[in-house]
Amino acid sequence: MHLLKRAFYAYGDARFERLASLSVSHLYNLRHSKTYQNQRVSFTKTRPVVNPIGIRRAPHPEGRPGFIRIDSVHHGDLDGTKGVYHVNAVDIVTQWEVVVTQADKGVDFDFLRPGIMRERISRDRSKEQD
Repeated sequence: MHLLKRAFYAYGDARFERLASLSVSHLYNLRHSKTYQNQRVSFTKTRPVVNPIGIRRAPHPEGRPGFIRIDSVHHGDLDGTKGVYHVNAVDIVTQWEVVVTQADKGVDFDFLRPGIMRERISRDRSKEQD
């Protein structure tokens, strides 16, 4: 509404003389009229999405390591105390596996980091012995 008043009073545009005195409520009433809706409102149907959404499928690594399958299991809580968590991560190509078990704490990166590092160190040591 401010723009309509400014166009008439500040810039002297005669096309906005009647619109400058228009109230907000009257503008809403005009927008609900059939004439306005026939001229200004257009409805289109929702177009279908070309890409599939939410389809779960196994990756196709084509021999490249780094595609990891992760599974987590929580063995429940007892009297408000967190139970045992197991997190199993397996590389699909190399079958390298990390199993981390933790009791009495939740699962987050700080929980996983020591187990992953421990497995990497033991893996590196076994490679050196070969």
